[in-house]
Amino acid sequence: MLVTSAAEVAEHLSLVGEPTAADSGTVVQLAGRRQAPPAFPRDLLDLESAKVLDAMPRRGGIGTVRVAQRAGLAPATTATLLGKLATGGFVERCDDGWRLRRP
Repeated sequence: MLVTSAAEVAEHLSLVGEPTAADSGTVVQLAGRRQAPPAFPRDLLDLESAKVLDAMPRRGGIGTVRVAQRAGLAPATTATLLGKLATGGFVERCDDGWRLRRP
């Protein structure tokens, strides 16, 4: 089957006899569809926490101020977020400051 537009996808996914976007001129929303659960716990993080986690080096430790610089956030905000990430098991304290926690 060759599909060339979103309207054709909606038509193929609709029930027989159900009006489609082409028939009514509106967007068809498929009812009863569920969103897939997040693939990783990291997917549940808010934007700032994800920035902090992305700023962490893959190896070794890093200080809070350096993480803040790399993430583009204030040091106080970064310190709070590092604490939350530690509670969530993403990072841990080390001699150099913070490091990614190994799974």
